[in-house]
Amino acid sequence: MKTFARILRSAVLNRPQVRNSARARFDVSYSQPIGNAELFIIKACGGRYGNEIGRVVAEPFEPTNCCYIMDVVVHPQHRKYGIARELLRRALQHSGQETLVPVSIERDAIAFWAHMALKDDLRVRLGLLNAEILAIRHAMGRT
Repeated sequence: MKTFARILRSAVLNRPQVRNSARARFDVSYSQPIGNAELFIIKACGGRYGNEIGRVVAEPFEPTNCCYIMDVVVHPQHRKYGIARELLRRALQHSGQETLVPVSIERDAIAFWAHMALKDDLRVRLGLLNAEILAIRHAMGRT
C-alpha cells in the first residue's frame, strides 16, 4: 500500500512541465515614441500561439534621470516567470536612464513593486521627489 508521501512525490515528479517550457521564450517589440512625448511601449509576445503576454508603457525624463512607468501588465497565465522584470529591464535600457519610477501603483501591484524595489538587479524608486511634485503642480497650473 502506497503512503501519502509516495503518492504526492509521484504526482509531483510526473506532472507535465508545459508552463516551464515557455518560461523564457518570448519576443519583444518596441514602439516608436507616441505623440509629442517620448512615451514608448514594449510588448512581449509568446506562449503557444505567439500572442501578447505582457507590456510596459514608459516615458524617460532626462532632468531627473528616471524612466517613469505608466503601466506594466503580464497575462495571468504567464506571471511568476520574470517577464515583468525583463520588460522593466528593457524599458530602463531603452530609455537610457538610471532609475525606474512607477507613476501610480494599483492596489494589486503593491507587493510586486515592493519586491522590485528590494531587489538589487534593477534600480526602482517608489514615490516622487519634492522637485517632481512641484514640476507636476506647475504643469497643472497649481503653483
